[in-house]
Amino acid sequence: MNRRAILGAFAGGITALGTPIELSARQRARAVFATAFMTRNATFGVALLSEDGTVIGEHPLPARGHDVVFQPASGNLAVVFARRPGNFALAFSLQSRASKEPVLFTTPPNRHFYGHGVFSADGRLLFATENDFESGQGIIGIYDVRSGFSRVGEFASGGVGPHDVQLMPDGRHLLVANGGIETHPDYGRAKLNLATMQPNLALIEMSTGDLKARFMLQPSLSKISMRHLAGEDRRFWIAGQHEGDPAAPVPLLFSWSEDDGLKELSLPRNHLRSLRGYVGSVAYNPATNELYASSPEGGTLLVIDTTSGKVKKTIASLLVCGVAPSGPSHLATSRDGEVIAGAHRHTSSQLWDNHIAYVGA
Repeated sequence: MNRRAILGAFAGGITALGTPIELSARQRARAVFATAFMTRNATFGVALLSEDGTVIGEHPLPARGHDVVFQPASGNLAVVFARRPGNFALAFSLQSRASKEPVLFTTPPNRHFYGHGVFSADGRLLFATENDFESGQGIIGIYDVRSGFSRVGEFASGGVGPHDVQLMPDGRHLLVANGGIETHPDYGRAKLNLATMQPNLALIEMSTGDLKARFMLQPSLSKISMRHLAGEDRRFWIAGQHEGDPAAPVPLLFSWSEDDGLKELSLPRNHLRSLRGYVGSVAYNPATNELYASSPEGGTLLVIDTTSGKVKKTIASLLVCGVAPSGPSHLATSRDGEVIAGAHRHTSSQLWDNHIAYVGA
């Protein structure tokens, strides 16, 4: 979609989909989460949920969204990105009586989003994973929050097909999961280089765009596209997707730190098989030292003790994907509308997208 088409679709969707955040519901919520969704009438939006999965507000989107990123510096702002190969993003307020309307912004014509991004520590800049689809190289686009998210620069992501990106604890470096898969919008979501893909994890200095280090899997694991990141201080977990036999019990979860480098998280073969070669989302809960890894392909959510590396629990749920820590437990969503709030489940009218993000208490 070009910018004019996006703006037209967005304007048309406001009356059809948009509802204000319910003030009383927002005040009652102990925690607030954000996630993209599709309605059963094939319209799109981003919703705010309470800790039990109740919808307390939503904004329309012109097409399918992917991940939501929160700006901790303000405690009030979030951005939802289009799903690849979309080129729009929406910045919106988390307050019930916001003074500003949502801001819709787009990539340049020769770029598209990969669905993820992260704010700088001071909240003034937004860094987004993008595709320079003519060269096939990954890009980190830089957007100025104070000027309405105008695009002010870019630098190389350190690889092909950058997906998730996280801010390092020092506030000066980005950690980028380069999935290694080349795509072009002329071919939709087709993967163009599976025979030669080289996924990596890149450490980049934010102020200069300099590549400080690159970490790669062993050659026998080159078909594992590194996609999503979850962090705990200086330790991160990486979730992969296998571009090979989905029944093969290949490793899909890894840990990384500056001291230890990139290491496989060893899981029993039966759990690896249950993931069906695909981890759709990963999240870490510092309150319980648990890692959550979801697989919509396998219809399962793994709860892993990061201290022992052992699987504590498996939760069966068809098309489960979005997951986030929620107090001593978790909130998870599925593409068929199921919401799992700890031990409680219910089905909503929305069909939830791949990710859910904690955005405040």
